[in-house]
Amino acid sequence: MISLRNNDLLHHFLRHKVPLTAFIELTSRCDLKCIHCMRSKTPSPDLTKSICHNLLDQLARMGTLNVTFSGGEPLLHKDFFDLIAYARQKNFNVKIASNGIGFNKSNVRRFKALQPITVQLSLYGTSPALHDLITRTKGSFKKAIRAIRLLKDSGISVLIHMIVLKENFHELGKMKTLAKAEGWNFSYDFVLYPRDNGSLEPLYHRITGEQLGCAVRKGWVRQSNFIVPKSRYAGTTRILDLATVSCRVSPSAQVFPSGTVRLEIGNLRRDSFRDIWLKSPEVHDLRKLKTDDFECSRCRLYQHCSWDIGLAFAEHGSVTATPDEWCRFVRQLESK
Repeated sequence: MISLRNNDLLHHFLRHKVPLTAFIELTSRCDLKCIHCMRSKTPSPDLTKSICHNLLDQLARMGTLNVTFSGGEPLLHKDFFDLIAYARQKNFNVKIASNGIGFNKSNVRRFKALQPITVQLSLYGTSPALHDLITRTKGSFKKAIRAIRLLKDSGISVLIHMIVLKENFHELGKMKTLAKAEGWNFSYDFVLYPRDNGSLEPLYHRITGEQLGCAVRKGWVRQSNFIVPKSRYAGTTRILDLATVSCRVSPSAQVFPSGTVRLEIGNLRRDSFRDIWLKSPEVHDLRKLKTDDFECSRCRLYQHCSWDIGLAFAEHGSVTATPDEWCRFVRQLESK
């Protein structure tokens, strides 16, 4: 759910049915084995260079501004640097989501010349023991720290992102302190999704009720991320991120209607992105959904809850369902 208040840019994209941001997964391969990963390990071919070029061409013509390349681990794609260069030639704002393992002095120099907006790197704790436990990859902490330093020393904007699990919850305070001391841009997230093949295994690592209560008391869970204050909500237009302002493309060329909802609306091996985005029956059905179609509309907090439709789909296979984990956080915030 997105809130708009006098935002002419977003209104422009909504009016013309153009995704402001495209998330492109270059590969499903990864050199880590993170315990909480929501991607299944089923082998699949990488997104081809030709399909990606064609997609970027269409997005540029439509007017999309931002492209985020991810995976798996995007640096494992054989054409990674060529694809970044092509996206920059098309004047996209380019962001990269990576684990940092593949960065070295040589390719960081090449990467800097491409002028990405930012690189998001994952870090799960302040020690090798904890980080490597979560990634199930020995030496991954050392390589991540090396990547952070190489990128920062090269003047590339870096965002350090921490997924908070019950196993590393006790490190969040230390991570915030470390980030401040090192001058890192730092973000974190508590919400874990089921795996994209339906497996509930990642949910075992969600923070406990006791940890959630502690996080709320310490102010680590920001109410503004879950509940829009009524003072801010007044005069604000509410929209659904469903075939509106973001899209996602998988390594197998599946097109999804937002950055988080993995509901296939078409495939670039069969149809053009433009035809999928503007003409597919699946997109038409999503865009005609009304307030009463959503279970959340019957909740007293509906008007100012920024509920996660992607989480609802991942948990229940329906975008109109109630996202249970989101509700757990909202209830805790309400009881504060």
